[in-house]
Amino acid sequence: MSRIHLLRHAQPDYEAIEARGLDFRSRDTAPLSRAGRQQAHETAAALERLGLSEIVSSPMTRTLQTAAIIALRLRLPLTVDIDLREWESGISATETHAGWQRATQQFRDHHGVPQAGARWEGAEQIRERATAALARLPRDGVAVLVVTHAFVIQALTGVDGRAVGFCEHVPFSDGGRSR
Repeated sequence: MSRIHLLRHAQPDYEAIEARGLDFRSRDTAPLSRAGRQQAHETAAALERLGLSEIVSSPMTRTLQTAAIIALRLRLPLTVDIDLREWESGISATETHAGWQRATQQFRDHHGVPQAGARWEGAEQIRERATAALARLPRDGVAVLVVTHAFVIQALTGVDGRAVGFCEHVPFSDGGRSR
């Protein structure tokens, strides 16, 4: 079985999105900040010891840029899996960052279980789609780095009640399939 390593993306820079007055959904196109690029380089150095064979990333810019920095440094192939994407907050393009923050707080307050009227994706739905992505990974004992988002990592691992930090590596075990 493959060994799977989960990694949250590095710190993004939403300033350009906000400065241009782009709609809320444009935040998914935000690049990494200068600090985020540095985090990705430092993380790549730390990951060298894992003997990774490939990297699979969410399609969002912040994850792709994180994964690309690491892939270049470690000379690894990089692929994208849409099922590793960010949590669906249910926020429309015309809503504000404050609306996203409210949805995020509701997700946390209710431990990812949608309440009546909630438009956001629950932890179980995130886990199902992310598990489908992991099932498509090679099964030949190789080590794979999966670069994704905090709520995806939380849904897969059960990490709850705390934020997953930028470029944080979270051990993953799924009942014997990995590690």
